[in-house]
Amino acid sequence: MTRFPALAVAAAALCLPVAHAQVAALDVQVGDRVEYTRMGRIERGTVRRINTGEPGRISGFTVIQDSNNDSFAVHVRFNQARKLDGAAAPAAHSAPPKRARAPCPAQQARKNASAPPELLRALVVCALEDNSGSYAGKTINVDVLSFRMGRSIRSGDAPVRLNYADPNALLHNGSVRYNQRIYADPPYGSVTHFDGVERNFTVYVDLHNRWAVGWERVNDGQMRTTALPR
Repeated sequence: MTRFPALAVAAAALCLPVAHAQVAALDVQVGDRVEYTRMGRIERGTVRRINTGEPGRISGFTVIQDSNNDSFAVHVRFNQARKLDGAAAPAAHSAPPKRARAPCPAQQARKNASAPPELLRALVVCALEDNSGSYAGKTINVDVLSFRMGRSIRSGDAPVRLNYADPNALLHNGSVRYNQRIYADPPYGSVTHFDGVERNFTVYVDLHNRWAVGWERVNDGQMRTTALPR
């Protein structure tokens, strides 16, 4: 009778995972490097998010795999991963530090005002880094790759009438190409990148004598996700 508990313990020991040591809940943070086994292969990656199951318990990590060039994230159970101490994340897996929103020019304008390219660019970048709506509470950074001015016309001569634009307003048209980063704060610590976004824009003075920016989508760019900078 006394042998059976010993046999049960031995059998349980044979079932314990041996590929990786368990990672304690406080040992891994967003941005840490881990090694794990997936589909029979040993993979490495950067922790993008810590996933919780039962209250107070970690179920695993969302990891950006090195072998998938930032485009593929997988869920790894916390007891199947090993933290890589001292291993720095590749540059491709970390975003630049976030910065404050670009300074916005004064919104008030005189009726039918015209604007130089420097003011138009500042108005466009300010609008692109707006963190209201679906981006509320997040930090948005934009790096302009190209900025081109087009032809300026009177609102009454435009093929499509803009809502809230004075009929005599001057419409400043152009195009902008940019990279955009959207920083999400912990516990969803990650950065969403949109690379190579293209938009046509129209800047004008609205019926309230304020500068307004209208958009036309050209290219939504390439989306990828990285960890927050450390």
